[in-house]
Amino acid sequence: MRSAVIDANLAIYAIIPSSKHEQALNLLETLAERNIPVYVPQLWVSEVTTGIRKSMVMGSVSTETALLALQAVLALPIEKVSEDPDLCIQAYHWAERLGQLAVYDAMYLALAERMQADFYTADQRLFNRCQQLGAEFVKWVS
Repeated sequence: MRSAVIDANLAIYAIIPSSKHEQALNLLETLAERNIPVYVPQLWVSEVTTGIRKSMVMGSVSTETALLALQAVLALPIEKVSEDPDLCIQAYHWAERLGQLAVYDAMYLALAERMQADFYTADQRLFNRCQQLGAEFVKWVS
């Protein structure tokens, strides 16, 4: 296994009880055990924070649990990569290929491509679209 880029949804699923909790947690544990470097675009921090807050607002977890979960996720040994101009341009091109208006998903793909990393996501729609485009470095965590 080479280096990895992980989607925000995986970090949220690993820390907040859900149907994908076990799979997401297993992936993070495997990456850590094998000392595989994990990278994320800087926007990951905002996406994780939003996802955990959403879990609290929807009643999945208490405010206290949400804050503890956020602290735990932000303490993970994950390298946050700034979105420099070149990465933004690559994300723009990925968004075009994906047929997406926003570049959020595309930023992860651009980073994985730059780092020559596998990109792990629990977003089946994104995974399916990437498979149609021949992006074999995209892995679905079901």
